[in-house]
Amino acid sequence: MNSSRWRFIVDEFDSTNPTQDIGTRICLVGRNLLRADYVGLALVMNHVYSAIAGSDPLATLLDETQFALGDGPAFEAQGSSEPVQGIDLKTSRLKVRWPAFTPIAQTHDIRSVFVFPMRLGSSSLGVLTAYRSQVSPLSVKEQTDGMILASVGALELVRRQAGLSTTDLPDLFNAGAFDQSVLHLAAVIVADLLNIPIFSALVRIRAHAFSAQLPVNTIARMIISGELKLEN
Repeated sequence: MNSSRWRFIVDEFDSTNPTQDIGTRICLVGRNLLRADYVGLALVMNHVYSAIAGSDPLATLLDETQFALGDGPAFEAQGSSEPVQGIDLKTSRLKVRWPAFTPIAQTHDIRSVFVFPMRLGSSSLGVLTAYRSQVSPLSVKEQTDGMILASVGALELVRRQAGLSTTDLPDLFNAGAFDQSVLHLAAVIVADLLNIPIFSALVRIRAHAFSAQLPVNTIARMIISGELKLEN
């Protein structure tokens, strides 16, 4: 990802209210950068949905509606490694694709929707969803910004679940942050695979590294690449 865009988004965060939590700030910055009316951030693991934040109450309602119905782009994006988008929800093609969600979206004057999966390794953590009342596609720059914001959201989720505090906001936007947090990325993958808490996954990784007489980060990278899979 373009480091200049990371820096630009850091500056955008500086203009938001620092007393708000990171999730809300991601949504507010996303609403601006993606020219969206509403932006929602949701955790989705083991098919269980949990709202994290929204730029507005309607963003959370629209997210919750999709998962309640089991239908819609945010629900579909769980298994995708690429953004899922729907431009003009009144088209027959999208009505057939998301038959339960599109009528609800139209009730709230939503015409376009864009969903960015929050993924680490092969694990899906959740989604960042942008809703527009206009029929318009994302620009290349907006697609890049959406991917960066989804990456930031994923890293923040890892830190929360691993019990880490976020005291230095720019650290979240460090283009090398994923390399620095490789152990925690691996822990998310193990936790998802074995359906165990992040803390337990960290313990398993460290124990395996000790048993194999290898550095913990070496084991973590093997897990992320798929070379190693820890068993129950």
